[in-house]
Amino acid sequence: MAKEEWQDSLKAKIRIVKTGHNDHPSAAKKNAAPSQSSGAKQDGRDSKGKRNSDAQPRNDSRSERADNNKQSGGGLNLQNANAGWLFWRYMTHDPNNGEAVKKAANQLLNLHISPSANNEKSLPQRLGFELITTYPGMLLGSGYAHDFKESGDGNANFKLGFFFDHTTGEPIIAGSSIKGVLRSVFPSRVLKGYQDASREWIRELLRDDAADIDALESEIFEGARAGIIGAPESDDLDRGKQISLYERDRFLDARLASGGDKVFADDYITPHGDELKNPTPLRFLKVAGRVKFAFSFILNDGVITAKQKLDLFKTIITTLGVGAKTNVGYGKLETA
Repeated sequence: MAKEEWQDSLKAKIRIVKTGHNDHPSAAKKNAAPSQSSGAKQDGRDSKGKRNSDAQPRNDSRSERADNNKQSGGGLNLQNANAGWLFWRYMTHDPNNGEAVKKAANQLLNLHISPSANNEKSLPQRLGFELITTYPGMLLGSGYAHDFKESGDGNANFKLGFFFDHTTGEPIIAGSSIKGVLRSVFPSRVLKGYQDASREWIRELLRDDAADIDALESEIFEGARAGIIGAPESDDLDRGKQISLYERDRFLDARLASGGDKVFADDYITPHGDELKNPTPLRFLKVAGRVKFAFSFILNDGVITAKQKLDLFKTIITTLGVGAKTNVGYGKLETA
């Protein structure tokens, strides 16, 4: 670029900054007004920016859109909505829209969920079993929220939390919860003075009076090597060492195993704060009875075989149950 052209270009840029206008000849085409025909096509306006009286009026009023959303319960097709999103969106973020809360609650209770594809089934080491909830159902995640606001429709809102899979919106039993239930019967977790009874009960379930229950607990839940059945005596030198993360027993989330049926139901609790006043029923969401869950694990041989571990886990879960309020019947499971 010649020196003169460079100076002209610099002066033009300074002029644009100072005046806000570009009067350079090269900018004439860029600043030219659009033609009448093209202007009429753009939003119903002519070349001067005025609305064309012949153009179709736009229905973009914010108030009109808000009214439509309110009448339709949020303007959403709730039939195909993600259950977890439906619950948290209307029960917590928009509790004052009574009509929307009522519609979302009824929709949740009538959802027919088809279980999503479970990629965990493709894992080569995966072992598992299927169990079915019994009446009155299962309560998952009730501790996530207890401060839901009153909705505009009285008891339409659910007052307790619930645990959904973040992606699919399906109810799931977290692997960490399953692990906690299983460990609760082992010696280190039972009340003081009941350790021997815990060991004897687990040996009875295993049908092995000589099983080392403390070593089994360390292996399953702590990842501490306890010697492999049938291995040479020399392998005992590794006893107590940490097992590789890739070789430890793993607890996967339990997911829905059957679809087409209603998965959710509602229930009420009535806490009596004052004996002289009528209690206020609190509505909550639960997994209905007769819903099938698939429990999955990745297990390895050790103190006992992987198959023995699986059978032990199944017995413990069907005996104790999973979730909240198991002492009054919730969370009980039976073989599918």
